[in-house]
Amino acid sequence: MLDMGVGDGRGPSPREPVDDDYIASLRQQMRRLLDIDVQFGGNEASVQAVRLFRAAHRRVGTSPCPPRLRRDLHSAVGELAEIAGWLLYDADRQDAARRINLEALHYLRWAGDRGVELLTLQNMSMQAEYVNRPDEALHIVDSVLGSGGLSPRLEALFLARGAHALAQQGRRREAARAFGRARSRYLDGTRDGDPTWAYWVDDRQFAWFEARINAEAGNHGKAAEIFHDALAATPKHRVRAFYSRTGYLFESLVDCADWRQAEEVVPRLAPYVLEVGSGRTESILRATLARAHRPGTPANLRDGAAHLRDLLDRR
Repeated sequence: MLDMGVGDGRGPSPREPVDDDYIASLRQQMRRLLDIDVQFGGNEASVQAVRLFRAAHRRVGTSPCPPRLRRDLHSAVGELAEIAGWLLYDADRQDAARRINLEALHYLRWAGDRGVELLTLQNMSMQAEYVNRPDEALHIVDSVLGSGGLSPRLEALFLARGAHALAQQGRRREAARAFGRARSRYLDGTRDGDPTWAYWVDDRQFAWFEARINAEAGNHGKAAEIFHDALAATPKHRVRAFYSRTGYLFESLVDCADWRQAEEVVPRLAPYVLEVGSGRTESILRATLARAHRPGTPANLRDGAAHLRDLLDRR
């Protein structure tokens, strides 16, 4: 396992009082987890995050905490649970992600941390879509939009989530209208009060939504074009994101039977398969590789797909 510089959960005695240094240490370790995610994905980082959360959860229940620090403590532990939920989602440990997201909401609502609560709800709607529960995703989206008080950028995010869920239900016209509203709100720009995490609600993210909505409608060629352009704009130092988006591009190319382009993507995927541990991307890739063996697929692509599958099996 990678040495991530993250505590192993043993830490101080559970009766040792919580202080400013403990909360600062939690936040520092959260930053390290996110740095690891950017480079290596969620498989191993999720194990460390869960261990750290369990230790923090024990401290909350057993260690004295000065009243002035309670809100900060609950906010930090809630944000740690949100990060663990994201990492578990990327590791494709969906049941565990679902459970820890609920823990995150518990702590964040205790702390009154609406910003990270919204991020957690975004993650939960995203996960519901990933596991093909669009009704659940829409329920979450509608509850957030109905609560009001969202900035244009956050409203755009949840509208786009809802559009994708509608597309999953086969409600294409409604999905197109919802995505149009999302794009309009996105173009209204950012606000000073936007949470710091909203930086990733950008052109690349909206391209992902548009591509996925097209893919759900069976427009795989259009989806591939959008994924290609978004991938070209993705910084290569964001290795896990680059791997994931390349996987989505490969999926669309196979589904629209663009064999030449799909064959060209295979060698670009190979290094990431060995370097990045993202169970979610691996699951998407394995399903695509299985489809790449259907009748009519060129021999070169079948051979390339077999090579990628061998690399995945070696992880």
